[in-house]
Amino acid sequence: MSKIFEIVIALYSAGILLPIALFLIRFLKSKVKNQKLQVLATYAEQAVVYAESKTTGSEAKYNEAVSYLTSLIKNSGLKLNVPDEQMKALIEEAVLLLKNKI
Repeated sequence: MSKIFEIVIALYSAGILLPIALFLIRFLKSKVKNQKLQVLATYAEQAVVYAESKTTGSEAKYNEAVSYLTSLIKNSGLKLNVPDEQMKALIEEAVLLLKNKI
């Protein structure tokens, strides 16, 4: 344990500790953000599949997908704030991905 403490003191004295800490913070933030985007993409696919099975007509399907996606986000506990434009983009991307899978 004392070796680790000595290394930290040496890095701090050399002025290297702060840049390393800032790099690690940025890295962790981007990793968390990417994971949240992946969760949103998965939710959007689920919402599109749900809307396809429940309604007919493109506008009705879109509205159903938005409604279902909103409920998935609220119930996820992730405390995500998704603007309308991003919600639309997520659903459109999910539609394209699902069409390409078929």
